[in-house]
Amino acid sequence: MKNKFITRTHAKCTIVGEHAVFKGSPALAKSINYYFFELKYEVTKHAIIADTEYENILSNETLLLYFWDLLRKAYEYIGRDFSTLEGKFLISSNIPVCAGLGFSAAICVAVTKWLIWQGFVEKDKLFYFSKRLEDLFHGKSSGVDIAAVMHEKLILYKLGDEITEINPYWEPKLYVYPTSYLCLTCDALEKISKMNQENSKVITKITNDMQDAVMKALVALETNNNAKLGLLAEAIDNAEYCFQRWGLIPREINDEIKMLKSAGAIAVKPAGAGNGGSLLSLWNKEPPIELRKRLVSIF
Repeated sequence: MKNKFITRTHAKCTIVGEHAVFKGSPALAKSINYYFFELKYEVTKHAIIADTEYENILSNETLLLYFWDLLRKAYEYIGRDFSTLEGKFLISSNIPVCAGLGFSAAICVAVTKWLIWQGFVEKDKLFYFSKRLEDLFHGKSSGVDIAAVMHEKLILYKLGDEITEINPYWEPKLYVYPTSYLCLTCDALEKISKMNQENSKVITKITNDMQDAVMKALVALETNNNAKLGLLAEAIDNAEYCFQRWGLIPREINDEIKMLKSAGAIAVKPAGAGNGGSLLSLWNKEPPIELRKRLVSIF
């Protein structure tokens, strides 16, 4: 075994398909290179220690807390004694937490890659073990965030491990805009679950509409005609309407959507579970300079 390990995973953005993916509908998602979670490890004969590098989005104490809790649970899953672990970890991250950008997926995939490097988890179990770890964050993970973090390219994902890499004919001007409002995935899932118990027919209709939006977006990205931008905008608009009917666009987020549209975005929707977090915006030209410092391209 080599003495040093390093891995860097990235954030993700679901373009269309959120929540409906739990019902078997596909979802389109893409990793975001700008945001990263980096994990370094060095074998030593001393007791385990961990520290942070650089200036992180989270406080160093909070970032370490996330890491330790996850690593302890991972050791529990693989049936190993955590007290026997030795070595030095260094971690850093610029992924906003509770922003719908996949911080939990990024840290889970990074930890699982380290476990594979140690020989504790089989290499072909990267997706499944990472997903099991992410269940700790959300109660139930669809796996789409894990799949997106694992792949550099745009992917089409279906529940389980059906992952298809997509090679779009063009790269739309799609930007993530992190709002200042937190997104708690478990709360959004609980809200949809309650709606489903009260009126499953409404949830089924929204799920079908979201699936149609995914198919529309896929056709738009895989074609190279003049209608492609309008079709993609329509798909994102349709997905936004699904979030509205789920009750996952509160007034303050709706105000942010209006702000982006007034600045020139042609379509905007939540980029994660909704109820807060980040927004995905589509533009037909470069966004205004005053907004660019807060926008992150997904291509």
